[in-house]
Amino acid sequence: MALQDLTFNKEDGKYTCSVQLSGDVGIHLEYSEKPVRLAIYQSMTGDNYAPIFATYDSGSIFDRTIVGVLPDMYLKIESETQPAVAKMLVNEN
Repeated sequence: MALQDLTFNKEDGKYTCSVQLSGDVGIHLEYSEKPVRLAIYQSMTGDNYAPIFATYDSGSIFDRTIVGVLPDMYLKIESETQPAVAKMLVNEN
């Protein structure tokens, strides 16, 4: 397992991060302010994302596994606030 940094960019007033996955992952986000609106989307093509998770109050720490990921799927995270810490745990095999 390897812990990787996630990079968020500001787009249309939201902070977004898009990654292509090789399998199941763990997402860890920490915020200095709360509540935080947060949404996670997936796509098999890299376009036309479908929502898989949303919350209007994630708290100051968000920690969640994303399972059932097919190799080469895309994941997009949208947040109204820039995370102070943003990590993804991936399997190196």
